[in-house]
Amino acid sequence: MKSYNIFKVFIFEILVSSIFTSVFSCDIGREYDNNDDLVWLNYDCSAEESDSDKISKTIAENPNIKILRIGISGVNQKLIEAISTLKNLESLTFVDNEIFGELDFEPLKKLKSLNTLKMDFGKSNIKNIDKIVSIKNLEINGGKPTQQDLEEIFKLPNLESLTVYDIGNVDELNWNSLKNLKLKNLNIYENQENVLYAAKDLKTLTSLEFHNVNIDKNVNEVINSFTNLEKLIFEFCNIKSLNGIEKLENIDTLNFNFCDVESISGVEKPKNLNTLIYNSSNLDNNILKTITKNPNLRNLELTYCTIENDVDLTSLQNLKNLIKLTLTNWEIDQQEVDLIGKITNLEELHLDYINFNNIENLDSFKNLKKLKSLYLEIDSQIKTNDIEKIANLKNLEQLALIDGYKNKFEGDINSLKSLQNLKNITLNSFKLKEFPQFLTSLTDLKHIDLKYNEISKIPDSISNLKNLEHLDLANNKLTNIPESLNSLPKLKYSSFANNEDLKGKILINDNLEYCSYQYDSYDVIDGVCKTKDMKCISNVMINEPGNNHHYYPQSIRYCSSSEDITTTIKSATTIKTTTTIITTTTTTTNKSSATSTNGKCGVNDGKCPSGECCSKYGYCGRSDKHCGSGCQSEFGQCSTTSKTSTSTTPTYTTKTSYATSTNGKCGGKDGKCPSGECCSKYGYCGRSDKHCGSGCQSEFGQCGTTTTNTTTKKTTVTKTTTTKKSSATSTNGKCGTKDGKCPSGECCSKYGYCGRSDKHCSSGCQSEFGQCH
Repeated sequence: MKSYNIFKVFIFEILVSSIFTSVFSCDIGREYDNNDDLVWLNYDCSAEESDSDKISKTIAENPNIKILRIGISGVNQKLIEAISTLKNLESLTFVDNEIFGELDFEPLKKLKSLNTLKMDFGKSNIKNIDKIVSIKNLEINGGKPTQQDLEEIFKLPNLESLTVYDIGNVDELNWNSLKNLKLKNLNIYENQENVLYAAKDLKTLTSLEFHNVNIDKNVNEVINSFTNLEKLIFEFCNIKSLNGIEKLENIDTLNFNFCDVESISGVEKPKNLNTLIYNSSNLDNNILKTITKNPNLRNLELTYCTIENDVDLTSLQNLKNLIKLTLTNWEIDQQEVDLIGKITNLEELHLDYINFNNIENLDSFKNLKKLKSLYLEIDSQIKTNDIEKIANLKNLEQLALIDGYKNKFEGDINSLKSLQNLKNITLNSFKLKEFPQFLTSLTDLKHIDLKYNEISKIPDSISNLKNLEHLDLANNKLTNIPESLNSLPKLKYSSFANNEDLKGKILINDNLEYCSYQYDSYDVIDGVCKTKDMKCISNVMINEPGNNHHYYPQSIRYCSSSEDITTTIKSATTIKTTTTIITTTTTTTNKSSATSTNGKCGVNDGKCPSGECCSKYGYCGRSDKHCGSGCQSEFGQCSTTSKTSTSTTPTYTTKTSYATSTNGKCGGKDGKCPSGECCSKYGYCGRSDKHCGSGCQSEFGQCGTTTTNTTTKKTTVTKTTTTKKSSATSTNGKCGTKDGKCPSGECCSKYGYCGRSDKHCSSGCQSEFGQCH
């Protein structure tokens, strides 16, 4: 049974316009809250000044917008006046704008919640920015601001954070008044160093970020003048050294991301350095020895490093005060395991994507008597002996063991019952056939994650776990939902997803916020039914092709009056093949309906904009769910589809499943740029040569050329959409060509593992086999 209920409670929607019958062609992003109010709106258009009038009308009809991003060619004063009515507005972005006449920002001063302003000044003529006294965060991400613009910015009394990027005339401006600000955060991008030099000696600065900047002697000198600096971040930087950094007595955190490092001499000296994160940067023995000479480090992360020759981890034992150690994507041997056992003050140990093939035992872990959190994601087989050694860590409160060896564990985990202080436990891909009975006696447990096992039954004794808040039993072989789970008073999260033969009544715990009974994305497990509506049914996110993240209610049927447990048996396949689809679209004109401006459609809201369909639930869009079964042709166009191997034009190919960026940035964390924009090498969206030329990231936007929209007066359109063949859903926690795609809501990491962490969903995430952020 496939249940495609698309009534939206909270929906992030990107409606990509491809063929319009007018010059008003936009990419429009919308997001609604639980009250069905529009709270996020993105307009990215290429048209005339009249676009401002259309956006102004949309704004007037949606007064609760909190985040607004506008990229059009015709910003006028009328639009500014319309924006000034959004009393809940918190963030405003203007990008790639051509401004008609002079713009006066003074009307925006009444927006007391407006704290973030992002501006591409272009060839702007703007005044009274300084009147928006609520602004705390300002980003200048392009164009050529005037000196008058700067002087107004420098008067903002509450400005705390400033980002400067791609300012074409940065060297022609006088930035000295920057020192009048009480900045806490400063972000500097390539070729904007003059801003940094002007900020020298700024005593209020606590956080400094560099992006693609050469860290040489001159830059170091300025860095060392910020004597109250607490956090220093380098991304895509070339670093010669950090000499003199010992002057920063308050420095707490150093972060190196994707850097080319020659030397970081100097980091061994700061006395208050607490955290050092070294991610996706080149690492050799000299660099590691420099890091480990600082005896004050308490948190060290070495993740996805580019190893130059063999790196000896022996120097890690010098870090006597180290409390947290994270190693990701390393192949370690017995000597290095024994070495970790000598860092006796460790409280948290995270070993992600670790190959243990050359490990004989974990005996040295017995010395880690202070360890409270252990995370092991091992790309080799875990043995019973390893489990027994872990069971000796009596102070453990959090334990995560993930078997990356294709679910081949055949050992015994019962020794873990000795861990009486456990609050969180994760055992993924362990081939467990029964729910571990000993867990029901660990009454402090708050979090249980047993995904990707073969568990068929939940014991009634689970009702003993009165503190349990999170229960994830997805991708098992459960056949029923025990009533005893309803007696868990603190349960907030439950997942029974992809238990194909599950039967029973859904949970009705009062505090449930999230509950999943999905099967293979959109389907709901046939055997479950509900006795009453539950809010948690609506809070399941589905990642769709085309970079859309939709929150759909699960369409779960009511239990029949005589039904205690349903006996319906599901019949489905998890392998889906999609071929080329030719969609013939027919538009029916309704002369009596106005065009909708709020993304909804129907008698009250009007018809959808040209090229969009009105779904049976009254929302405009272009997906199959909008244009297929139940589509309301009176308020938009509707489609009929047929499978064929014939190819016609135009052809659209979906490349990734990244969400569309809402903040003007792009990349693994921020998502892809809106349609028609390029993602620059520094992670910003735009259409200039600097965005679309050298270093442009095609994974997160187009590169080289801009998109031209085709217009036509015909009311029948034929289009072809080409998509990739779907993979079977993974059952072993791994993903890829051999293992299949991850279950709904999970990401496939670049190393082929399913999960929801940043490491799974960001840099290198494989969108073909799961969602990505």
